[in-house]
Order: sequence, then structure tokens, then C-alpha cells
Amino acid sequence: MCLLHSLEKYLKEEEISSAGTWSPFRVGSRGATRTTQERNRLFSSIITFFEKSIVSAFNSHEGPEPIKERNYYKEFRKFSELDRITKDASLSTKEKIKLISRPSRSDIGAFLKKLFKYGEVQYEVQIYALLLLSRFLTTTGWKLRATHWRILLITATRIAQKFEGRHPMRANVLEHIYPLFSVEEFTHLENHFLHIIDYRCFTTYEQYTNFLRNNFESCDKLHG
Repeated sequence: MCLLHSLEKYLKEEEISSAGTWSPFRVGSRGATRTTQERNRLFSSIITFFEKSIVSAFNSHEGPEPIKERNYYKEFRKFSELDRITKDASLSTKEKIKLISRPSRSDIGAFLKKLFKYGEVQYEVQIYALLLLSRFLTTTGWKLRATHWRILLITATRIAQKFEGRHPMRANVLEHIYPLFSVEEFTHLENHFLHIIDYRCFTTYEQYTNFLRNNFESCDKLHG
């Protein structure tokens, strides 16, 4: 059974409340009971999701950015990774270039491993974070760039953790995962992120499985 089908089978076993509100989270850690093969394949698929989505900070093949994207960018300008990376005296030139360049598959995997380990992120939370991130990108018209994919991923993941009822990553954890921004700044980013997606954190079973099918089915074929 391919990963997508096994995920759908699991999701169909989830409870749907009498009010019709469905959630991919439930008491009892499904992430902890997932087989090693399932975890490895899902992790590989998440890496591929970013590998296919991220463009470089300065992509000469792109045309002018849409007006909508420029307007949203103004709100995030104070949280520019590019500015902080270039001004960080602790980073070497080589490290700075790597951080603003389109990341390799191994770079994405290394960052995700750090996020999963120190942020105590379960796979269901991460998939939900990617769904929220997808909504954000659709609303803004943004492309996922090398200089902001990390802060957007962390922001979406913290929101998903709160939605699940878990404590979000704390200041000391964030400092270890990505020290360029403080917990106060990430909280501000969360508020703006939620405002942009109109606080649409809930999803239906159909929306969730469609997101899996559209974003992970091809990944299974590549890495199955």
C-alpha cells in the first residue's frame, strides 16, 4: 500500500464530531506508532515538497513580482532574512551565500531534522503546517523563496502546534533551530500570518486529503 493510501486509510479512522468539525489530530500519538518505513517515506516527501517549491532569493528567470506580492512583502520587510544574514558578523561569506541560495535536498533535510527533533514536531503537525503554508502562499501570490522559507515554515508549524493543543516551540528551542529571530518576532509573524489567511486554520476531511493527494502522490512515485 502506497503512503498516500495508508495516510487516507488512517484519516478515515479519525473521529468526526457531531458539529461536523474534523481534525487530523487526536489523543494518542499516531506519529509515534508510524512504522519506520512510513516515517522515512513521509519525510522524503516533505523534503520534495520544499525542493519543488523553493526558488532562489534572486531568480533571474522570474518576471516582475505581482503587485499583491509586493504589498504583502512590505508587511514582512522588518523580518527580512536577507538583511539579517548579510549583517550577521558571526557568519562567513560562504555561509551567507549558502543561506540565501536555493537549498539543496540535503540542506532542506538537515533543517527539517532539526525542526522535528528540537521542536518535537509530529508528522501530522508538519503536514498540517504545510497546508497552512500553502494557504498563505495562495493568498499572497508569493513564491517560496530561499530567504524566507525557514521563517514561514517555523511560523506555520507553531500555529499548527497550537491548533493541535500542544505548546509551541519555546524561545530556547527557536534560538537553537533558527537564532536570527526572537520568539516575540515569531509571535508577531504568527499574528500577521493568521490575518492574511483570514484565520482559516480549520479544514475539512476532503480538503486535507486533497492536499495530500495533490502534494504527496507524485512524491511517492519518485521515492516509493
